[in-house]
Amino acid sequence: MSWKDICTPADEGGLGIRDFGDVQKALHMKLAWNLIQGKSLWAKFFGGKYVKGTHLLLLEPSKGTRFWKSIVRSIPEVLNSSKWVVREGNISFCLVGHQKASELYDYLARRKEGTDVLVWLRDTEGIFTTKSAWDCIRVRTPPLPWAQWIWHANLPTKISIMMWKATNNCLSVDDKIKIMGISMASKCNCCQEGHTEDL
Repeated sequence: MSWKDICTPADEGGLGIRDFGDVQKALHMKLAWNLIQGKSLWAKFFGGKYVKGTHLLLLEPSKGTRFWKSIVRSIPEVLNSSKWVVREGNISFCLVGHQKASELYDYLARRKEGTDVLVWLRDTEGIFTTKSAWDCIRVRTPPLPWAQWIWHANLPTKISIMMWKATNNCLSVDDKIKIMGISMASKCNCCQEGHTEDL
């Protein structure tokens, strides 16, 4: 079984382990989110060092450190999954993205006092979380009906893992071990007969 298949949620047939590349990308998106909002000390420092008045969408991902390049590559993804709620109207209309003119007109017409707010569309409360970012970028597979039975709360974890291995044809029985090139004893010590296990 491949690492890619293991790194899916349990209800989709995996072990619920998150792929490190996806987690890292979600964390870069969190930093891009902070940079776009520009409120944190971190955002002000990196804004002064790398942005220097340039529009965030015009930053080149080929310049700067590897860390900075990853953040710059994450900015469009963050903006595609978020929306500005215009209040004072201080944001750049380039950052608003491709919202329709009528939507912008409605925002401006219903404008309330206060600062403009960036809302994360992947969360019901509009708050950015790395969990929702990870869920946004990961490759989804359809939920499997048998997963709820294998990972049932009343089953011991050891049994659940054995059942998961059997379902995915990766139990280490004699046939599988021989395919991997590991030599096996030709006879059983108890009954002195040659026999191989398989599923």
